Amino acid sequence: MSLFGELDVQSAEEIDYTIPDNVYPAFVFDVKVGMTRGGNGKTPKLGMTLIYKISEGEYADRQVQEWKQIPQPEDPKNLSEDEKRSLSYLKSRILSLGIPEERVNSVQPEDLIGTEVVITLVTKGEYQNVRKVEAKKDVAGFSGKFS
Repeated sequence: MSLFGELDVQSAEEIDYTIPDNVYPAFVFDVKVGMTRGGNGKTPKLGMTLIYKISEGEYADRQVQEWKQIPQPEDPKNLSEDEKRSLSYLKSRILSLGIPEERVNSVQPEDLIGTEVVITLVTKGEYQNVRKVEAKKDVAGFSGKFS
């Protein structure tokens, strides 16, 4: 008896689930904050996963994830260069989602979920990344949220 029991895995259709590099209309579907597993001797890190769902076209309803590290410095007033870089990436993404700078420190997941965006996907090596995110209101005068 196989690992799969009576299931005929061999006959399964091979489907390419990749989304081509391009610019897509999407919205923030979910926001999760948590620790990485830290495998292979790496230290676990706190981060935010933004899950975007493509809203139009051939790839509508497909999800794309982006992870941003949330630095946890020993001394928040004295950041390392890596912590400064991670903080800068985090701030940049929050601002690109339409959150005003004065609200960046108090943002909550519900402030982001539902925000309509335009995402740019770019593959580098074997990984596809969300390279750019713009709130639709910044692109075409859109309010940024679904009604």
